Amino acid sequence: MKKLLVASFFSGISLLVLSQTASINIIPIPASVTARTGSFQLTDKSVIQLASTDADANRVAQFLADALNTSTGYKIPVSKSSSGGAIKLVLLS
Repeated sequence: MKKLLVASFFSGISLLVLSQTASINIIPIPASVTARTGSFQLTDKSVIQLASTDADANRVAQFLADALNTSTGYKIPVSKSSSGGAIKLVLLS
């Protein structure tokens, strides 16, 4: 009976801890995330800024643009130039 009580206690604590760890849910998990105040609104003027000339990075950026187009209807261009309101995509190797 004592073992069951102890196991139940630790299971409950584990569930409580796991439910509070991830406040930003992104798949795949990025190497780093910096949470800031404010918000980002995706519009038809948004741009995906790609910080690489790598073909694989370009393919990933285009995949993101296509996925956003499917879910929002916005045709988000992939660009190498910087602009305000951009989604900045940086792939680390």
